[in-house]
Amino acid sequence: MAAAVVLCACALKTPPDAAQIRKEALPNTQIPEQWATEGALGVSVEQGWLADFQDAQLNTLVEEALAFNADLRVASARVDQAASYVKAAGAKLYPSVDVLARGGGKLSGDSSGLQGVGVTASWELDVWGRVRAGRAATRASLCAADGRPCRRTGTDRREARPGAG
Repeated sequence: MAAAVVLCACALKTPPDAAQIRKEALPNTQIPEQWATEGALGVSVEQGWLADFQDAQLNTLVEEALAFNADLRVASARVDQAASYVKAAGAKLYPSVDVLARGGGKLSGDSSGLQGVGVTASWELDVWGRVRAGRAATRASLCAADGRPCRRTGTDRREARPGAG
């Protein structure tokens, strides 16, 4: 009986969906229907669309802009950084093992002679969903940095993943 009570106490509540949060945060705000669509035409842009214009000067200008535009390089670095943050946030859901070793002596810099090895293992149980919410927030940041809309993953999860558009 006690085990059942403990297991019920650890049951994870699914996070609220975006519509519920919007309704609670902005109860008197009506978003126009034309703002809620995924894309203007509902079609995706294909690779190599620029070649359809068959203009060598336009191709040269676009290649030059891509090669020498510092803003695009900074934006690309920010997307890479946000993707790294997503990996780091997701890693907190799994167990970790850390090893620390120290060799003393003349080469250690402090001549203390201390030597040793330490091993630690830890795993944070995400009982209240803090780590999962942090991972979802970093995924939303990745979507914002990437400039693409996010989509839901699975039926119960409300996590943002890039690549919906």
